[in-house]
Amino acid sequence: MPSFRAISYYFVAAIAAAATFAAASPSAASHLNARCGECEAKENPLPVLVHGVQDKITPWADKLKNLPAGACTPDAITPIVQGMKDVLIDANAQLQVYVDAKVDLSILLADAAHSDVTVSVEAFAGILVGLVNVIVTACLSVLKLTVSVDLDIVVKILADLCITLGVFIHLCLTLVVGLSVSLMVQLSAFISLCVQLGIKATVDAILGVSLNL
Repeated sequence: MPSFRAISYYFVAAIAAAATFAAASPSAASHLNARCGECEAKENPLPVLVHGVQDKITPWADKLKNLPAGACTPDAITPIVQGMKDVLIDANAQLQVYVDAKVDLSILLADAAHSDVTVSVEAFAGILVGLVNVIVTACLSVLKLTVSVDLDIVVKILADLCITLGVFIHLCLTLVVGLSVSLMVQLSAFISLCVQLGIKATVDAILGVSLNL
């Protein structure tokens, strides 16, 4: 298990990343303000967005799961994990646009672009859990095959990915009132992984709740 110093590193890194985003340059802020969050949400509502993220991440996750024993080295997994992380970072930026625009829930939960039909909060929770589990399964596959000499570095790489996923979940919770009730009871695999990676306290801080198995 990572040391207290390692846990502190992840916590400080997460806070620093949040501070950097909040302190974006005026030109970047102006660009975000110029975007129409409601328009973008109508084109890409949350169920569509999450399915899209899963479609992009799944090939990367499959690459991790298909690595043979002895090949789960930091050099091998870093570009794959970075590919997954990049997808989440792009999605987090899109979700932040929706948060800033205070998009109405009826638009956010539309079942398709420009649709008047919405999915329930419970159904969206299931969609989100599907994405989370794709990432969790891939991470667990890597941890199972990683040799002890590389374990600390691999844990750090996967922890960074899971912290980025935690931000994604946090933004979804911010957007969808009542989502936590349906979602948290389905995150046991993610919580267990966070414990294994030594980042549960950090993810708790990002989500603003204490994750319990």
